[in-house]
Amino acid sequence: MIDQKLDEGAKHYQDIRKLFDNYIITEENLKVMTIYNLRALAFGAKIQAAVTMKKEVVIDALLEFGKGNTAVYIPSTKKGKPPEMGSNFYPAIERLKEKNQLIPIKKVNVNDILSDSVGGFTNDIFQETKDGESIIEGGILEIMPDDFGYLRGGNYGSKYSEIYVSSNIINNLFIRNGDYVKGEVIKNANNKDCLKNVIEVNGKPVTDCYNRLNFEDLVAVFPKEKFQLSSEENNEMELRLIDLFCPIGKGQRGIIATPPKTDPTTILKSVSKAMVQNNSNVKVLMLLIGQRPEEVTDIKESVDAEVFFTTFDDVCEEQIAVAETVLSHGKRLVESGYDVVIMIDSITKLVKAYNNVSYTSSRTMNGELEVNALEVPKKFFGSARNIKNQGSFTILATAEVETGNRMDDMIYHEFIASGNMELRLDRTLAENRIFPSINCEKSYTMKDDLLLTKEQLDVQYSIRKTFTSQTILDDTILLIDMVGKTKTNHEFIEKYPSLVKIKSHNN
Repeated sequence: MIDQKLDEGAKHYQDIRKLFDNYIITEENLKVMTIYNLRALAFGAKIQAAVTMKKEVVIDALLEFGKGNTAVYIPSTKKGKPPEMGSNFYPAIERLKEKNQLIPIKKVNVNDILSDSVGGFTNDIFQETKDGESIIEGGILEIMPDDFGYLRGGNYGSKYSEIYVSSNIINNLFIRNGDYVKGEVIKNANNKDCLKNVIEVNGKPVTDCYNRLNFEDLVAVFPKEKFQLSSEENNEMELRLIDLFCPIGKGQRGIIATPPKTDPTTILKSVSKAMVQNNSNVKVLMLLIGQRPEEVTDIKESVDAEVFFTTFDDVCEEQIAVAETVLSHGKRLVESGYDVVIMIDSITKLVKAYNNVSYTSSRTMNGELEVNALEVPKKFFGSARNIKNQGSFTILATAEVETGNRMDDMIYHEFIASGNMELRLDRTLAENRIFPSINCEKSYTMKDDLLLTKEQLDVQYSIRKTFTSQTILDDTILLIDMVGKTKTNHEFIEKYPSLVKIKSHNN
């Protein structure tokens, strides 16, 4: 008897799943049903406590079931379930079809989707204006809870321009939250911008969306290939020191420790420009949190990268919204096969924004830092990884140190524990006008033997052994003098033995 009831419950579940998969069922369709019939449908969908729910709650649960959110089940034989509930399941389905003219979900063939002359999917639910004019625009997709979405332009925050995207386009083309979608935009009858055709997604053909893996399913491996920063054309000292002492690999999870007065934005600008110039297939995104407006303008005019920003007078919710947009956009680019680099300035201000909006709990760390405030930023930072046989996701984040604020110290130590690279700037060097103010002794990259040649490692180890003999100020001055006598790191590696002899003779 129990096995028979379990079989019937499984068949009920399969049948109602097919119903929601094959027809568009809205809240209006369910409202015309009686509570008894609604409970019968919910019972068949194995929704917990279906027989005791009120009508509004049952409708919400069924709509969530239609979206695939069915994490909670109940056994068909649980005590207290009226036996007639199961027997009334199929009459309830027929009642739903009688009271509504259910619209079948259109099954779209890939070839049909791409048959449009502009190479995209045509959404014909819009009513065009009389002139029928259209323009080509793009933006980052933000999908709303009701399955429709908006293409965000400008700084990609909610207060900027937006283009409506129907759920029809989203579901049939398998585009995801954070995709950069470019297509034909028209005005509908209400004079609102609507996406009509999709031309490309993340700079690639629409067909590439069908075979994408989810970011969570990609296999993470150690960084094995480094971003080449310095070159003969671009031989700035900070780039050469980074290449030698703390190389940035594809998939690196790096922290840039920035005491006051060290000006990390100069290094971020140099690294960003070098990555774009010397490496192909790389997408650089810069996320500026709570910065001064003049610094934002300077960075936007100086780098060839996508710049997402909030200023110090923006509310915390806006800072969080922009940061989460950047994260989802970066993941979609990685899924599309790009080497993605996100530079965050700074992770300290991002955590403080989450700390201000997180709900108060009894669990606080030193410096009045809520434990909940670290959850999302650490997930953001932990997303960096090198992907096996497909792209990489690199994150470089500045963290404020030596500020005298206990919260800043807690944030730094929380993130340095999960990072695999640190670029340490030094306040003493900056105050003595020694630039770049990089403390090469404390800067490092884990597993750097996978990124550097044997000759480069030997020179690096040799230099590190000499750091303990003098102060950081004297060591850095001598190092910059030695490296500055050559034009490239390759030349410096070759001439290093003779440069060391000259330095010993002078001493």
